[in-house]
Amino acid sequence: MEKRKDKRLKKRSLIKVDDKAGMLLDISEDGIKVALPSLPTRRQIRVSLQLDGEEFNLSGTIRWIRKTFSAHGSNELGIHIEDPPPTFVTAVGRVGGPIIAQ
Repeated sequence: MEKRKDKRLKKRSLIKVDDKAGMLLDISEDGIKVALPSLPTRRQIRVSLQLDGEEFNLSGTIRWIRKTFSAHGSNELGIHIEDPPPTFVTAVGRVGGPIIAQ
């Protein structure tokens, strides 16, 4: 399994995954962790989120799924962002916040 190359930042925000509402839990320059009440039906997904006042519509691939029972949803997903645009990478850098150990 490929190791993460970028540090993750804790970030809580509403997000849409294939037009289903969820919660962003953490973010890096090329990936996110989200909580959703139900699972997407395919591995290739579309993600919509606001970051640093800017709207992003991104393509991603689900890398892992963990069943949980939390206030944010009952499924946590790791999503790799495919070819993140430079504006997204810059916005992640501006967000800052606590870094999560890898």
